[in-house]
This record gives sequence, C-alpha cells and structure tokens, in this order.
Amino acid sequence: MRCERCGAPIGNKIIRYNGILLCEKCARDLNVEDPFRGTAMLGQPFSILGELSNALMSASNDLDFANANTQIRCPRCKTSLRDVETNGAVGCIECYNTFNETILKDILKRQGTSEYKGRKPGTRADIDETSAVKDKPETEAPAKPKIEVQPSKPEKKEAPKATKADLLEKIKKADLGTVSDDDLKEAMMLAAKNEDYDLAVRLRDELKSRKGDN
Repeated sequence: MRCERCGAPIGNKIIRYNGILLCEKCARDLNVEDPFRGTAMLGQPFSILGELSNALMSASNDLDFANANTQIRCPRCKTSLRDVETNGAVGCIECYNTFNETILKDILKRQGTSEYKGRKPGTRADIDETSAVKDKPETEAPAKPKIEVQPSKPEKKEAPKATKADLLEKIKKADLGTVSDDDLKEAMMLAAKNEDYDLAVRLRDELKSRKGDN
C-alpha cells in the first residue's frame, strides 16, 4: 500500500484524507491531524476493525477532518485552504497538488463538471457600438480635396510568432507522451494561470507518471 500523494510505502499507520491515502509525512506536511491519536485502531491496519474504520472515513465525506480542512497549508507558499476559499485564487502551482480534491469538488459543484467553463482571461466583453454612434450629433463634414495617391507595393508580412495560447492549444491536441518535460511544465503553469484546471491536472499527472517510471 502506497501514499497516493508522494508514492511512498505506507507504514503501520493509515491516514485517509478526502478519500486519499496518505503516509505520515504527507499528513504532517498538510497539517492533517490524526483523529484516532492515542488509540490502537490505526496500529492494526490489516484488522477487520481497521478496514471498517477506513471505509467509514471514506464514506462519511471526510467529516472527521472537517474542523481541520481550512487549516491545511501549501508546503511551498504557506497558503491555507481558508485563504483559497476567501480570495478565490491559489498562491502557487503546488497549491493545486495540496488542494486538488477540494478545488475539483468545488468546480464540480458549481458547474456540474470538473472542466473549467468560465470566461477566458483576456477576452473582451461584447459592446454594442451602434447606440454610441446614434448618440453622436450629425454634422456635415467639410469636403476634402481629392488627392491622388500612387499605389504602393504591398509589404511582406512576417509570420506571427507562436504565442503562449498557441502552445496550450498545441499541447491539448498533442500526444503528451511525445512532449518534453520542459514544455509540459511551462504548459502546466500557463494552464493554471488561465484557470484551465482540467488541463493543469492532466499535465501534472503526466509529469508525475514520468517521475514514477524513473
């Protein structure tokens, strides 16, 4: 049995948080307190009672940790879950690893799917300019003298350089197994910045799987 966060083998003590099995180190990093501290239940992980308690913990929607949820902090930037809920934003990319389950559950609750469907950053709102034109007073412009202009040769336009948005589109359509680690990391950061959480999680999982293969 291995920790579902770092992949390390789990010892005699089993801790489950948000349906994820954690080793003692990851539980400490996430500031998850052991609800059975001082009892012998977690000391016997293969007993029927231990398995039953784990099943109840998973099925109870993590009620045992409800009081500790908002106290969890990102090990990198120290942002807490309460900060994320208050500000509506994470502190760094590691926050997505720390609060992954909570963020996905929140998105699923809001829009019925884990794929982000909100407004894309940088897009402009549609503005009806016809009303603004109608409000302008109609004045006759003075006639301008006609000037003959010799047609000039069209200038050669350089091909547009690839943008960050182009990189994300390319990553979405590409086979992730053929993409380099550097491109995956850059695309993951861009996806997180653009609030494309579904793509960010896919890229993160791909990087994790490569580390596991090594």
